Amino acid sequence: MKPLRKKLLLAALCATLSAAAAPQSFPKHWGEPPQIQTRDIRPLPGGFGEGSSSVANWIQQNLDQDAARQTGILTMHAREFLNYGNGFYLDQGKWLAIHPDKHKSGAGHCSFPFPAGKYDVTMFVVGENDGQSTFQLAINNQELGSFTAATSPEIFEEGPKFSNTWKGIDIPFSCGVKVGAQIASADGKEWSRARISRIEYMPADEVTKAAVKLFIDGRPATPAKPEGPALVEPRQPDGKGEVSITGELKEWHKVSLTLDGPFAHEGDNLSNAFKDHAFNVCFTHESGTPSYQVPGYFAADGNASESSAESGTKWRAHLSPDKAGTWTYTVSF
Repeated sequence: MKPLRKKLLLAALCATLSAAAAPQSFPKHWGEPPQIQTRDIRPLPGGFGEGSSSVANWIQQNLDQDAARQTGILTMHAREFLNYGNGFYLDQGKWLAIHPDKHKSGAGHCSFPFPAGKYDVTMFVVGENDGQSTFQLAINNQELGSFTAATSPEIFEEGPKFSNTWKGIDIPFSCGVKVGAQIASADGKEWSRARISRIEYMPADEVTKAAVKLFIDGRPATPAKPEGPALVEPRQPDGKGEVSITGELKEWHKVSLTLDGPFAHEGDNLSNAFKDHAFNVCFTHESGTPSYQVPGYFAADGNASESSAESGTKWRAHLSPDKAGTWTYTVSF
């Protein structure tokens, strides 16, 4: 009887553990999770247990879409800026943050993925108890402003008081969104990490509300065709297809891949550089894991932030490698 009792207790324990680990079922209208997934394990959003980053991103996209259907608010999460930034790392799988032993500031950018229109734009950050970090937001190369986060009694805290809103911002289709941050210290010993949570876009007029509704329903609003010629003259020869790698080849430091590709002008209407081309780079560690598919962007002459160039042959993608070793890349244009 004694061995039998041990077996029964073991069976009961296994049943309890199995029930605790069973994931919450996904809503039917989400469809099926991605079949091809990364091999990492992390906490999933929405209380769905643990799983891969692929499933986590799929869950978050569906949660965002469900929330947008109810509120009309569109959301860009901080992690979307990670591979296009310098000085940031991803904290707890959800916040951009700056490691004070490595950097004192961070910057990142990403393309605006929603319909053009007029929005009230809110940047949500994280309050900290060891310093008041300062944050900036720019859209379409227009600096919206800077603000300093309130102090929190907690190590970190989220909420409306740790945010700033800019009202009535006109945002064109597929423009750039840039974030910046600087850490601070209350005592000169411990430093805040300038954590950024997300950016929310609330339609500010009826035209934008209608465009967002179409977007949420899966029917992206077609942007109005820009005025001007099909191709802006004069033209230049296409690039030679050569690839250059720049940046510090260190863990968590920004590495940039630049392709000398086809010539384009920001004002082109026929084959527009921002919406009619798909430039992607797959970066893979020598061990096979991790592997990141990074969307690239049109970089004009490669130095547009200084030259204000609107045309060129440079196309660029960034990676902040999170593992030491040899990385390979595959370019798809």
